[in-house]
Amino acid sequence: MRGLTLVLGLLLCAIPALGQGTTTVSGTITDAGGQAWAQGTVQFTFRPSNSNPTAQYFFNGTPFDKSTTIPQAPLALDGSGSFSGVVVPSNTSITPSGSTWTVQACPASTTPCSSANLTITGGSENISTFLIPPAINLNLSVPLLGARAYQDSEVTGALPGTFYFNLTDNRLHLCLQTGFPPCTWSVLGSGTVTNFSAGNLSPLFTTSVANSTTAPALSFALLNAPAGTVYGNPFGSPASPSFNPLSSFGGIGTVTTFSAGAANPFFTTTVTNPTTTPTLNFIINTQSANCVLAGPTSGGSANPTCRAIVGADLPNPSASTLGGIESAAPVTHQWIDSISTLGVPHLSRPGVGDINGLNVTLISLGTNSSVCSTTNVAGNTCTTTVTISPAQPDTNFIPLCMGTGAVQFPFILGTTTQTTTSITVEITNGQGNQAQVSTFASLNCAALHP
Repeated sequence: MRGLTLVLGLLLCAIPALGQGTTTVSGTITDAGGQAWAQGTVQFTFRPSNSNPTAQYFFNGTPFDKSTTIPQAPLALDGSGSFSGVVVPSNTSITPSGSTWTVQACPASTTPCSSANLTITGGSENISTFLIPPAINLNLSVPLLGARAYQDSEVTGALPGTFYFNLTDNRLHLCLQTGFPPCTWSVLGSGTVTNFSAGNLSPLFTTSVANSTTAPALSFALLNAPAGTVYGNPFGSPASPSFNPLSSFGGIGTVTTFSAGAANPFFTTTVTNPTTTPTLNFIINTQSANCVLAGPTSGGSANPTCRAIVGADLPNPSASTLGGIESAAPVTHQWIDSISTLGVPHLSRPGVGDINGLNVTLISLGTNSSVCSTTNVAGNTCTTTVTISPAQPDTNFIPLCMGTGAVQFPFILGTTTQTTTSITVEITNGQGNQAQVSTFASLNCAALHP
């Protein structure tokens, strides 16, 4: 009985030792340029001592596999480039001594990974200051299909017409001729116009009528609309106008008509004081097309009338960036003629087909959340068909496709076929350790008509 008690005691003492000798590792991967490697990956690979590369290694007395990687698949970094809770055997608990762990971090950009050999010890360790990769430099002197970077400043060598996918705003960025060199980057994508200003218009229209002897002052004021709304009838048939969100007009698509409803006159009121003054009428009639109710910028009457959008009466709109290829900078009086789909909402002028020097007549955006996966054979390929909506008028367009949410090492080889309603994209994996089952979370394709 005494022998059995001794054996049980030894076993109970050994149980806590199974959890000893490990280190819980955390960290944030930020490169020398101050960019956090958000959505990148990190992985730990055991490295034997240089003096004992072929020896049998032991962890807490148990044989230890020298080819150990933790985790087996690279661990994804979060949106701030951070990770935590990775449990690694401490080098001080591994014999023979002198071993290290190679920590490899890879960015979400199409640029090289970075690594460092570290001695991992203690109950917990933060390696943020021990692995600081060089600043990202994405050289696009030779355009790369599927190129990705976090910031415009990380891209070098790009020529006008070169695209890359910006990982920070999840949009395609296009190098324009304007101001080149360096690139003037224009942002493409399915963004949202969050603000549009027509200048100092508070109130937009005010008038007062006073009859101090018999009646109080009478005022009318039309103030600025609530943010993110359009004043009009979204259904295309005669009706009273009201403030509506953009979604009421079909979303961020093409608004082909804009109606103020049955508004002739648009605003009428009558003030009558029969004992001392004649009837007083104010009427603002429906205005003709392509004009704005406003006063001139210089000279002439100060009363608002229907004036041309551009020309001598009102200033021409100037180009600036507002989530798309072109938008209008705030001016004293400005009319939105149309909101057209060029992959993004933008402002256009009637009859103008050239957008900031880039002759683009149509861009459609197609997405696919069910993307094919390659096998784990090097250079294996698969294809996924992305539906384009709306359909193209013909197949004479340039397809541009980007993948987001890379899983392992996917690359876009190119497109195989294109129709008026779809683009077929061919995906492959890499060589060596990149010969993995690879795919994207989604594909985004743009069809450009020259």
